[in-house]
Amino acid sequence: MLNDELILYTTENFSKLVEEKHEGDIKIILHFKCSDDREDYISVYQKIAILNRNSPVFSRKIYHYKLGMAIPEDFELTELLPINATDVDYTTNMIYFTIDFNQDFRLGYKGVTDGKGVFSTRLSSLKTIRAPYRKEFSITATDDGFPKLNSTATLIVTVMDNVDNLSGENTSPKCNGAIGKSFNILLLLIIHASLHLN
Repeated sequence: MLNDELILYTTENFSKLVEEKHEGDIKIILHFKCSDDREDYISVYQKIAILNRNSPVFSRKIYHYKLGMAIPEDFELTELLPINATDVDYTTNMIYFTIDFNQDFRLGYKGVTDGKGVFSTRLSSLKTIRAPYRKEFSITATDDGFPKLNSTATLIVTVMDNVDNLSGENTSPKCNGAIGKSFNILLLLIIHASLHLN
């Protein structure tokens, strides 16, 4: 105590309290022994509030899917190009993904990579999407901290006309065998080229 001021400092143990990932109270009891054999106690409480300071971060600013054939209903585009987000706040236990209201695509929770805090979503088609098609959407990642913070990325889906099909047969993603494999290779080549051009 100096000049009637009591100054308290944190120690290394304080970091352990913060790492417990929950709010709480610090309670300090001061025990005074007076010269006339009297004793007294003062209790000091300090509320600890874990505040959310960082928004989720998408792995890309733009997710552009360029496909050379119709997209069948319930096809998962994120098998070709994953949509992920991370959050450096250790209090974040979940990231929720949302997309602009539309009648073509939906998002669903895919999971989290343990230890890395990488949250993934699933982008699936609600119906068959035929060429020519090009639409742009906003996808939002919102964490569960306090206060809740979010960030936005751009999603573009393009279905192109007149992509040569060597087999001349139906090569939708749901086909089996060599035809399905040819289609998947074609899709990967188109997406690979798109990623390098953007």
